[in-house]
Amino acid sequence: MTMAEQMFLYKLGTNGDMSMAVDENLIDIKVKTFEYAGFHRINLNGAYHFNKGDRYAIVVTEQSSDEEGRKYLIHAGVGFSKDYVNNWNEQIPEDGQKKNNYAVAVVNTDESYMNLGNGWVDWATVREGYATGDFEGLVIDNFSIKAYGIPTDPKDDSAVNLEKEEPVLTPSDNKAMDVRPETVGDYHITYAHQIPFSGKGKLTAESFGENFIVSQGNAAYKVKKIKASNKKHRIQILKLENAPKDVEKAVKKATKGDNGIPYTQNPYYVKDTDKVTPKFKKSGAASSVKVNINGKDYKAKKTEYDYDSTLKVITFKGENLAGSWTVK
Repeated sequence: MTMAEQMFLYKLGTNGDMSMAVDENLIDIKVKTFEYAGFHRINLNGAYHFNKGDRYAIVVTEQSSDEEGRKYLIHAGVGFSKDYVNNWNEQIPEDGQKKNNYAVAVVNTDESYMNLGNGWVDWATVREGYATGDFEGLVIDNFSIKAYGIPTDPKDDSAVNLEKEEPVLTPSDNKAMDVRPETVGDYHITYAHQIPFSGKGKLTAESFGENFIVSQGNAAYKVKKIKASNKKHRIQILKLENAPKDVEKAVKKATKGDNGIPYTQNPYYVKDTDKVTPKFKKSGAASSVKVNINGKDYKAKKTEYDYDSTLKVITFKGENLAGSWTVK
């Protein structure tokens, strides 16, 4: 069973409530797909500072796909109450199997909320309705959602990424970077705004990071196909994963032509570890230089490099290429 998790982070201020979990207060979106059910960690796109007394909301939409189709899920801790266990143990025969454990759950008001499309309702109230009928005798706890942070210096306003496996990127890393949302009409589109020069390679949705997401309200869809204009540096979104056709059509129209979402192209930083193929004249001057970018050779223009025959170093320059390469 495949699990799809959509996570939204809202900043609510000091006196905020769930009514403020709206687009203008949205600060991060992550979408992850997991092959198996269970507990999973989702890292944010960056670090966000909250002062003492600030409130925030983590909203999670969870879906699963199996042979029965796609479902929306609500996960909360469930166990037998102490009274139920005591009654069970009193009524079973002496040779019957007794229950040795019971559950205790504390759900405070204004702590957890559920939205089934008609607005937010307090889970503390909703769960009371599940304590009858088929659920009688059960204790229902909070949702299985935990948010973790670390203490920081309140004077430190730097936007650092705290995950060791996801260090702060610079253009010289030749990776998509600067992930943040862009608003187009009723939609928030989160993607990497800066990408490295791709040479002869075609730009795809993956070129703009693994979290290229279109969201509206509490629905989020991963971008599957795009059309990018290298001249205008604009992106039109063509296909979304598991999105209704009317949403996909509206996003495609909203991002067409000059209304496409913008991006910046950084130079590709050439390093000694790259595959570079130079050719030289009899005089020792470089006649041509090819740089392999993402599996395809890009022939550098004469204005995009200098060659120092003494140091045997090719130095790249211009909008498309940067860095240097030592002739082996």
